[in-house]
Amino acid sequence: MFGNCDRLMLIRVIFFALTISISSSSARFSDVVQLPVLIFINGLSHNSEPWELRCGNQSTNEHHAYLRNGEQDGWSINKNVGYSCDALWGNQFAYWKVYQPGEDSGKAIVFWLARDDGFYRSVDKSTWTREKEWEHE
Repeated sequence: MFGNCDRLMLIRVIFFALTISISSSSARFSDVVQLPVLIFINGLSHNSEPWELRCGNQSTNEHHAYLRNGEQDGWSINKNVGYSCDALWGNQFAYWKVYQPGEDSGKAIVFWLARDDGFYRSVDKSTWTREKEWEHE
């Protein structure tokens, strides 16, 4: 039914189509963004009262926790959108962005450490940068 030349051409077309299909599949997999786990650590003064944490994005409130001294808590975000948190500690409060798609995309974990003078961010748990100070009523 097919000659040798026709078979060779058909094989080349199939091979070319498979190559294109595999290339576009791997491109789609590489475009997938790794969403991090956000970890919050209570590093406030010993014997201080717990602080309350509430986090979410513009459409949902996804996480709520109370952290005592030395405790940590976290959750995996599920959308590549901005996330913010507010925290209450006695008469002090804070509101800040905890995940920003451009800056934090592709990171496995983003750590947040609460201290008496504010909130510190790290991606390696060794280098910390203060991002937000506590505010007073």
